[in-house]
Amino acid sequence: DDFQSQFNKACELYDVEVEQNHTIKPKSVRTSQNKREGEDVKMSTVDYYKACEAAVHQTNYFKSRGLSDETIRTFSLGYDAQNQRVVIPVNREFYLSRSVTDKRFYNPSNVKSIIFNLKALQAKNRPVFVVESTFCALSVIQCGGNCIGLNGLNNVNQLIEVIQQHQLTDLKLIVALDNDDAGRKASYDLMVKVGSGRRYNVYKKISNGKPSGKIADASDYQSAHIQSDQSIKTRDNGTYWRIYVDGRKVGYVNQNYFTRNTIAVPKTVSLVRNSNYLFDPTDAISYVTNNMGTVIDNQDVDVSEDMIDCTDPGTYNVKYSYGSAKATVKVTVRKSTKEGIADASKVQAKSFDGNLKSWKTYYGSSANYVTKTDFAPDKSKHTYTSDDGNLTFKTRFFQPVLLSVARNIKDDDYINRVGHIPEGITMSNGWLYTSLLSSTTITDGHIVGYNLNNLTNAFNGQYLLDMSQSKFNSYVKNIKVSPYIPIGHGQAMGSTDKYVYVLNNNNKVSYKSNFSTELVQIRKSDMCINKIWTIKCWNGSESEGRYFQNGVIVSDNKMYTTTYNKDDDQTEYWEFNRKGDNWYPTIVGATKGGIVSNTYTQGFTYDPKNNNFYIAFNDVIAKIAKNGEVKDTYQFHTGREIEGIAVANNRLYTNLAQRAELLESSQTLTK
Repeated sequence: DDFQSQFNKACELYDVEVEQNHTIKPKSVRTSQNKREGEDVKMSTVDYYKACEAAVHQTNYFKSRGLSDETIRTFSLGYDAQNQRVVIPVNREFYLSRSVTDKRFYNPSNVKSIIFNLKALQAKNRPVFVVESTFCALSVIQCGGNCIGLNGLNNVNQLIEVIQQHQLTDLKLIVALDNDDAGRKASYDLMVKVGSGRRYNVYKKISNGKPSGKIADASDYQSAHIQSDQSIKTRDNGTYWRIYVDGRKVGYVNQNYFTRNTIAVPKTVSLVRNSNYLFDPTDAISYVTNNMGTVIDNQDVDVSEDMIDCTDPGTYNVKYSYGSAKATVKVTVRKSTKEGIADASKVQAKSFDGNLKSWKTYYGSSANYVTKTDFAPDKSKHTYTSDDGNLTFKTRFFQPVLLSVARNIKDDDYINRVGHIPEGITMSNGWLYTSLLSSTTITDGHIVGYNLNNLTNAFNGQYLLDMSQSKFNSYVKNIKVSPYIPIGHGQAMGSTDKYVYVLNNNNKVSYKSNFSTELVQIRKSDMCINKIWTIKCWNGSESEGRYFQNGVIVSDNKMYTTTYNKDDDQTEYWEFNRKGDNWYPTIVGATKGGIVSNTYTQGFTYDPKNNNFYIAFNDVIAKIAKNGEVKDTYQFHTGREIEGIAVANNRLYTNLAQRAELLESSQTLTK
């Protein structure tokens, strides 16, 4: 039988009505005359389509595949005579081309693969055939069927997302994939998955349609960064995903292990009144997952409010939706007109003429860290003693450069990539929490926690890819990775018994800006956003603001911040106290000058036992009383920038950059 008769028999079998005397509706290639408003068309691609269409008579390949002249004309099929390839336009940028001399396919470079004939999903009361290849789709359409071509099983995810986004709940799909091994296995670009505490086995392999060789309990990975690039259908119709955990390829786990169809947001967001500020509701999203447990870009989520104007008090119930996933956040603009207004003249700056400068020696990175893509483990601990001999730091813990699959950064994306730029630290109950950015041009990133109570070896964190599987399973239970969330520049952090805090600031904003800043409260339990406040600090009125790049949260109700006031040539120290949801600032001290003349602040912390601040400037640290008096300064020769500073157990901790190396003071802190 020919394809038409086989197709008709299949339709009879599945009770599918087919248009017998159908006319194929033309599919136009968009040009500058028929494009949608605001779209740009690559004219070179359109011109290529036209040239290929004009040359289609030079090949009989399409007719050898059973395609009619009408189908060839309707879908603007063409022939690239120079490269001896047939060409099928899919949209204004993506097309398929196949060699007529062999079986190789060619797709345009740097263009995302697109499903062929997606408009078929819009046809009402007509089932949609789903086939793998565009050639098969053309044959089905020619026979009167309504059909899409996946252009490879790696686009299954794309199809599901389209269905979810447009809520095509009544859609009837007839899936007719190739009857071969590839029809049971699908490969994808790397994607992020969200784990759960559910008990599912992780298997070494899937063979003959069955999982085998248990290597882990997936619940051990619930706090890890999980990625995947392949799914496999098993004989019992289950779906298993090949997973990478904190950058290491592990094995296969059932899709039901993942957190699916979920929008993770806090219950409430509380905003200070400020006519100079708009709140972006997507900042409240920790993650959104589809029905496969894959993390979706926040920009693809439907949000009921674009921005929230903080000029007037009020309450908004912001609704979030993606497919079947729904969530609501109560966003309140607070009433107080006095909150955030303070008097910076209440203190007199303490004099300081230390004339400090950083970088007597500068290496930029450790000897084993060449670039962000070329690094090796450090095998020796370091000891750094200040020039005056009063403060010594020793290596406590070398951190992994990446906690995601290592690949060329040009091919990576910020949701997938965890690392490689450490910014700030906080210490709490034996845990190190550090903020990681993938680029200094963004303000979203990851918070990573390391349980140093159990991770006592300084070097093992560098060998996640090399240690035994059993050791790895035990080790990663002591690492927690947050979703991709707003963390600002990452150097204003703090932690309490239940929460990690970070100021979502922008280091390109002036210190005297009257903008508000988000204070993000993150649960330690699952590293997701628990609540967001915004704070502001104005000296008398909005004409003279204070915007803080560095701070430390010392309790659930108190925070200290610092900034260099260039106009008055003084470094200021502010205390914020929370009453209800309101945060009230008070200046507590100031130091004349910038303390270190040739650099910026790289870390700020508070010693509650001795009532002192510590500020880090690359390789210089200053101990400062709350009133601004400089008590001591420590010049080091680390050759690398300090990226964050913290106090815990009456000791001082700093983190060095490239690679991230936590240092612990040998001395206890004093008055």
